[in-house]
Amino acid sequence: MVAGAFTARRTEAMRGRVQKITHDLIDAFAARGSAELVGELAYPLPAIVMCETFGIPLADQGHFRQWTSNAVLADDGQPVYAPPPDEYLRDLVAGKRAAPTDDLLSELVAAEQAGQLSETELLSMLFLLIIAGHENTVGLIANGVLALTANPEQLALLRERPDMIEGVVEEVLRYDGPMELAAWRFAAEPVTIGETTIPAGEPVVIALAAAHRDPDRFADPDRFDITRPDAGAHLGFGYGLHHCLGAALGRMEAAVALSAVVQRLPDLAPAVPIDQLERGPGSIVRSLYELPVTFTVADSPGGAG
Repeated sequence: MVAGAFTARRTEAMRGRVQKITHDLIDAFAARGSAELVGELAYPLPAIVMCETFGIPLADQGHFRQWTSNAVLADDGQPVYAPPPDEYLRDLVAGKRAAPTDDLLSELVAAEQAGQLSETELLSMLFLLIIAGHENTVGLIANGVLALTANPEQLALLRERPDMIEGVVEEVLRYDGPMELAAWRFAAEPVTIGETTIPAGEPVVIALAAAHRDPDRFADPDRFDITRPDAGAHLGFGYGLHHCLGAALGRMEAAVALSAVVQRLPDLAPAVPIDQLERGPGSIVRSLYELPVTFTVADSPGGAG
Protein backbone atom coordinates (compact mmCIF):
# COMPACT_ATOMS: atom_id res chain seq x y z
CA MET A 1 0.00 0.00 0.00
CA VAL A 2 2.81 2.39 0.84
CA ALA A 3 5.40 1.36 -1.74
CA GLY A 4 3.43 2.94 -4.59
CA ALA A 5 3.98 6.38 -3.10
CA PHE A 6 7.77 6.00 -3.35
CA THR A 7 8.35 4.62 -6.83
CA ALA A 8 11.18 6.07 -8.88
CA ARG A 9 8.68 7.78 -11.19
CA ARG A 10 6.73 9.47 -8.38
CA THR A 11 9.95 10.43 -6.65
CA GLU A 12 11.34 12.03 -9.80
CA ALA A 13 8.11 13.99 -10.21
CA MET A 14 8.82 15.55 -6.81
CA ARG A 15 12.33 16.73 -7.73
CA GLY A 16 11.28 20.24 -8.76
CA ARG A 17 9.45 20.79 -5.48
CA VAL A 18 12.39 19.46 -3.47
CA GLN A 19 14.72 21.80 -5.34
CA LYS A 20 12.46 24.75 -4.59
CA ILE A 21 12.29 23.92 -0.86
CA THR A 22 16.07 23.44 -0.75
CA HIS A 23 16.89 26.76 -2.37
CA ASP A 24 14.32 28.61 -0.27
CA LEU A 25 15.98 27.23 2.86
CA ILE A 26 19.45 28.22 1.63
CA ASP A 27 18.17 31.68 0.66
CA ALA A 28 17.30 32.24 4.31
CA PHE A 29 20.96 32.07 5.40
CA ALA A 30 23.06 32.47 2.23
CA ALA A 31 23.75 36.18 2.86
CA ARG A 32 25.13 35.56 6.37
CA GLY A 33 28.26 33.62 5.47
CA SER A 34 27.46 31.07 8.16
CA ALA A 35 24.75 28.57 9.03
CA GLU A 36 23.89 25.61 11.22
CA LEU A 37 23.16 23.15 8.45
CA VAL A 38 21.30 20.52 10.46
CA GLY A 39 18.71 22.90 11.88
CA GLU A 40 18.54 25.16 8.84
CA LEU A 41 18.64 22.64 5.99
CA ALA A 42 19.16 18.94 6.70
CA TYR A 43 16.24 18.69 9.13
CA PRO A 44 13.59 21.02 7.66
CA LEU A 45 13.96 19.78 4.07
CA PRO A 46 12.82 16.17 4.60
CA ALA A 47 10.36 17.28 7.30
CA ILE A 48 8.61 19.62 4.87
CA VAL A 49 8.62 16.98 2.13
CA MET A 50 7.15 14.44 4.54
CA CYS A 51 4.41 16.80 5.67
CA GLU A 52 3.43 17.51 2.08
CA THR A 53 3.55 13.83 1.10
CA PHE A 54 1.36 12.65 3.97
CA GLY A 55 -0.88 15.67 4.24
CA ILE A 56 0.34 16.56 7.74
CA PRO A 57 0.06 20.21 8.82
CA LEU A 58 3.38 21.92 8.18
CA ALA A 59 3.19 23.60 11.58
CA ASP A 60 3.56 20.18 13.22
CA GLN A 61 7.03 19.49 11.81
CA GLY A 62 8.62 21.03 14.89
CA HIS A 63 7.47 18.03 16.94
CA PHE A 64 8.99 15.39 14.68
CA ARG A 65 12.60 15.86 15.72
CA GLN A 66 11.90 15.26 19.41
CA TRP A 67 9.65 12.28 18.73
CA THR A 68 12.26 10.76 16.45
CA SER A 69 15.11 11.36 18.90
CA ASN A 70 13.09 9.66 21.62
CA ALA A 71 12.37 6.68 19.38
CA VAL A 72 16.01 5.97 18.60
CA LEU A 73 17.51 6.63 22.01
CA ALA A 74 19.08 3.72 23.84
CA ASP A 75 19.15 3.25 27.60
CA ASP A 76 21.69 0.73 28.92
CA GLY A 77 21.75 -1.02 25.56
CA GLN A 78 17.98 -1.26 25.27
CA PRO A 79 16.01 0.79 22.70
CA VAL A 80 13.52 3.24 24.16
CA TYR A 81 10.36 3.90 22.17
CA ALA A 82 8.49 7.13 22.83
CA PRO A 83 6.00 7.50 19.97
CA PRO A 84 4.06 10.61 19.08
CA PRO A 85 1.10 11.07 21.42
CA ASP A 86 -1.57 8.57 20.51
CA GLU A 87 -4.19 11.29 20.41
CA TYR A 88 -2.15 13.19 17.82
CA LEU A 89 -2.05 10.23 15.43
CA ARG A 90 -5.72 9.49 16.01
CA ASP A 91 -6.61 13.13 15.34
CA LEU A 92 -4.68 13.04 12.06
CA VAL A 93 -6.52 9.90 10.98
CA ALA A 94 -9.88 11.28 12.06
CA GLY A 95 -9.27 14.41 10.03
CA LYS A 96 -8.56 12.39 6.89
CA ARG A 97 -11.65 10.24 7.46
CA ALA A 98 -13.77 13.37 7.63
CA ALA A 99 -12.08 15.25 4.79
CA PRO A 100 -9.70 13.14 2.67
CA THR A 101 -7.24 14.94 0.43
CA ASP A 102 -4.73 13.93 -2.24
CA ASP A 103 -2.02 12.55 0.02
CA LEU A 104 -0.61 9.25 1.26
CA LEU A 105 -2.32 9.33 4.65
CA SER A 106 -5.73 9.70 2.99
CA GLU A 107 -4.90 6.66 0.83
CA LEU A 108 -4.04 4.62 3.93
CA VAL A 109 -7.24 5.75 5.67
CA ALA A 110 -9.21 4.67 2.61
CA ALA A 111 -7.52 1.26 2.77
CA GLU A 112 -8.45 0.98 6.44
CA GLN A 113 -12.04 1.87 5.69
CA ALA A 114 -12.05 -0.82 2.99
CA GLY A 115 -10.93 -3.40 5.54
CA GLN A 116 -7.41 -3.82 4.11
CA LEU A 117 -5.73 -2.95 7.42
CA SER A 118 -6.81 -2.40 10.99
CA GLU A 119 -6.73 0.88 12.87
CA THR A 120 -3.80 -0.44 14.93
CA GLU A 121 -1.88 -1.25 11.76
CA LEU A 122 -2.72 2.16 10.33
CA LEU A 123 -1.50 4.00 13.44
CA SER A 124 1.66 1.86 13.60
CA MET A 125 2.43 2.54 9.94
CA LEU A 126 1.86 6.26 10.42
CA PHE A 127 4.27 6.31 13.37
CA LEU A 128 6.90 4.41 11.39
CA LEU A 129 6.58 6.76 8.42
CA ILE A 130 6.88 9.86 10.60
CA ILE A 131 10.11 8.49 12.08
CA ALA A 132 11.67 6.98 8.96
CA GLY A 133 10.30 9.69 6.67
CA HIS A 134 12.90 12.21 7.67
CA GLU A 135 15.40 11.00 10.28
CA ASN A 136 17.59 9.00 7.90
CA THR A 137 17.64 11.79 5.33
CA VAL A 138 18.70 14.32 7.97
CA GLY A 139 21.71 12.15 8.75
CA LEU A 140 22.48 11.46 5.10
CA ILE A 141 22.60 15.16 4.20
CA ALA A 142 24.59 16.25 7.25
CA ASN A 143 27.03 13.34 7.06
CA GLY A 144 27.49 14.06 3.36
CA VAL A 145 28.39 17.70 3.93
CA LEU A 146 30.82 16.68 6.66
CA ALA A 147 32.51 14.02 4.52
CA LEU A 148 32.94 16.45 1.64
CA THR A 149 34.34 19.27 3.75
CA ALA A 150 36.68 16.87 5.56
CA ASN A 151 38.00 15.73 2.17
CA PRO A 152 38.55 18.97 0.22
CA GLU A 153 39.95 17.19 -2.84
CA GLN A 154 36.67 15.29 -3.16
CA LEU A 155 34.68 18.48 -2.64
CA ALA A 156 36.72 20.19 -5.37
CA LEU A 157 36.11 17.26 -7.71
CA LEU A 158 32.36 17.48 -7.15
CA ARG A 159 32.43 21.22 -7.86
CA GLU A 160 34.16 20.45 -11.16
CA ARG A 161 31.93 17.47 -11.92
CA PRO A 162 28.42 18.14 -10.55
CA ASP A 163 27.19 15.21 -12.64
CA MET A 164 28.88 12.90 -10.13
CA ILE A 165 26.34 13.67 -7.40
CA GLU A 166 24.53 10.32 -7.58
CA GLY A 167 27.80 8.50 -6.90
CA VAL A 168 28.55 10.91 -4.07
CA VAL A 169 25.30 9.96 -2.33
CA GLU A 170 26.14 6.25 -2.62
CA GLU A 171 29.63 6.80 -1.20
CA VAL A 172 28.23 8.79 1.73
CA LEU A 173 25.79 5.94 2.42
CA ARG A 174 28.75 3.55 2.49
CA TYR A 175 31.35 5.72 4.21
CA ASP A 176 29.20 7.41 6.87
CA GLY A 177 25.61 6.35 6.34
CA PRO A 178 22.85 7.42 8.74
CA MET A 179 21.94 3.86 9.76
CA GLU A 180 24.77 2.62 11.98
CA LEU A 181 22.90 -0.46 13.17
CA ALA A 182 20.15 -2.56 11.65
CA ALA A 183 16.87 -2.80 13.53
CA TRP A 184 17.08 -5.07 16.55
CA ARG A 185 16.23 -8.71 15.97
CA PHE A 186 15.70 -11.47 18.53
CA ALA A 187 16.55 -15.14 18.22
CA ALA A 188 13.33 -17.15 18.05
CA GLU A 189 15.32 -20.25 19.02
CA PRO A 190 18.97 -20.99 19.86
CA VAL A 191 21.18 -20.16 16.87
CA THR A 192 24.85 -21.08 16.49
CA ILE A 193 27.06 -18.80 14.39
CA GLY A 194 30.66 -19.92 14.21
CA GLU A 195 31.57 -20.93 17.74
CA THR A 196 28.95 -18.74 19.41
CA THR A 197 25.45 -19.83 20.37
CA ILE A 198 22.82 -17.12 20.67
CA PRO A 199 20.16 -18.22 23.18
CA ALA A 200 16.48 -17.91 22.33
CA GLY A 201 15.15 -14.47 23.12
CA GLU A 202 18.53 -12.73 23.02
CA PRO A 203 18.99 -9.69 20.76
CA VAL A 204 21.05 -9.74 17.58
CA VAL A 205 22.44 -6.35 16.59
CA ILE A 206 24.02 -6.07 13.15
CA ALA A 207 26.53 -3.25 12.61
CA LEU A 208 25.93 -1.97 9.09
CA ALA A 209 28.70 0.60 9.56
CA ALA A 210 31.20 -2.23 10.12
CA ALA A 211 30.04 -4.05 6.98
CA HIS A 212 30.64 -0.86 4.98
CA ARG A 213 34.26 -0.74 6.14
CA ASP A 214 34.97 -4.41 5.38
CA PRO A 215 38.32 -4.59 3.50
CA ASP A 216 37.25 -7.90 1.97
CA ARG A 217 34.39 -6.10 0.25
CA PHE A 218 35.66 -2.56 -0.40
CA ALA A 219 39.19 -1.58 -1.38
CA ASP A 220 40.75 0.93 1.03
CA PRO A 221 37.38 1.14 2.86
CA ASP A 222 38.36 3.94 5.26
CA ARG A 223 38.94 6.36 2.39
CA PHE A 224 36.11 8.62 1.21
CA ASP A 225 36.21 8.32 -2.57
CA ILE A 226 33.34 9.67 -4.70
CA THR A 227 34.76 7.87 -7.76
CA ARG A 228 34.49 4.46 -6.06
CA PRO A 229 32.92 2.13 -8.67
CA ASP A 230 31.24 -0.23 -6.18
CA ALA A 231 30.00 2.28 -3.58
CA GLY A 232 26.42 1.30 -4.38
CA ALA A 233 26.99 -2.19 -2.97
CA HIS A 234 26.27 -0.92 0.55
CA LEU A 235 23.50 -1.91 2.97
CA GLY A 236 22.56 1.67 3.83
CA PHE A 237 18.90 1.12 2.98
CA GLY A 238 18.69 -2.44 4.22
CA TYR A 239 18.40 -5.53 2.08
CA GLY A 240 15.78 -7.81 0.57
CA LEU A 241 12.38 -7.81 2.25
CA HIS A 242 13.40 -5.01 4.60
CA HIS A 243 14.83 -2.68 1.96
CA CYS A 244 13.74 0.87 2.77
CA LEU A 245 10.54 1.91 0.99
CA GLY A 246 11.71 5.50 0.78
CA ALA A 247 15.19 4.81 -0.59
CA ALA A 248 14.58 6.59 -3.88
CA LEU A 249 13.17 9.66 -2.13
CA GLY A 250 16.03 9.78 0.39
CA ARG A 251 18.61 9.52 -2.37
CA MET A 252 16.94 12.27 -4.38
CA GLU A 253 16.59 14.65 -1.43
CA ALA A 254 20.24 14.13 -0.48
CA ALA A 255 21.42 14.64 -4.06
CA VAL A 256 19.44 17.87 -4.41
CA ALA A 257 20.59 19.21 -1.03
CA LEU A 258 24.27 18.33 -1.46
CA SER A 259 24.32 19.72 -5.00
CA ALA A 260 22.80 23.00 -3.86
CA VAL A 261 25.19 23.34 -0.92
CA VAL A 262 28.23 22.69 -3.08
CA GLN A 263 27.08 25.02 -5.87
CA ARG A 264 25.86 27.91 -3.73
CA LEU A 265 28.23 28.01 -0.75
CA PRO A 266 31.83 28.62 -1.88
CA ASP A 267 34.70 27.90 0.53
CA LEU A 268 32.37 25.78 2.65
CA ALA A 269 34.02 24.56 5.86
CA PRO A 270 32.99 23.46 9.36
CA ALA A 271 32.98 26.38 11.79
CA VAL A 272 34.44 24.23 14.58
CA PRO A 273 37.04 21.44 14.60
CA ILE A 274 35.51 18.23 13.31
CA ASP A 275 36.37 16.34 16.49
CA GLN A 276 34.21 18.80 18.44
CA LEU A 277 31.05 18.10 16.44
CA GLU A 278 28.42 16.31 18.50
CA ARG A 279 26.57 13.27 17.23
CA GLY A 280 22.91 12.86 17.99
CA PRO A 281 21.81 10.59 20.84
CA GLY A 282 21.34 6.88 20.37
CA SER A 283 23.27 4.20 18.55
CA ILE A 284 20.85 3.22 15.78
CA VAL A 285 20.92 6.40 13.72
CA ARG A 286 24.31 7.99 13.05
CA SER A 287 23.70 11.69 12.58
CA LEU A 288 25.14 15.02 13.64
CA TYR A 289 23.29 16.96 16.31
CA GLU A 290 24.38 20.16 14.60
CA LEU A 291 26.80 21.23 11.85
CA PRO A 292 27.88 24.89 12.02
CA VAL A 293 29.61 25.99 8.83
CA THR A 294 31.10 29.08 7.26
CA PHE A 295 31.29 29.98 3.59
CA THR A 296 31.92 32.87 1.24
CA VAL A 297 28.80 34.82 0.39
CA ALA A 298 28.14 34.26 -3.31
CA ASP A 299 26.42 36.62 -5.70
CA SER A 300 24.40 33.96 -7.48
CA PRO A 301 20.73 33.85 -6.50
CA GLY A 302 18.81 30.75 -5.45
CA GLY A 303 15.75 29.49 -7.23
CA ALA A 304 14.44 26.13 -8.33
CA GLY A 305 17.31 25.30 -10.69
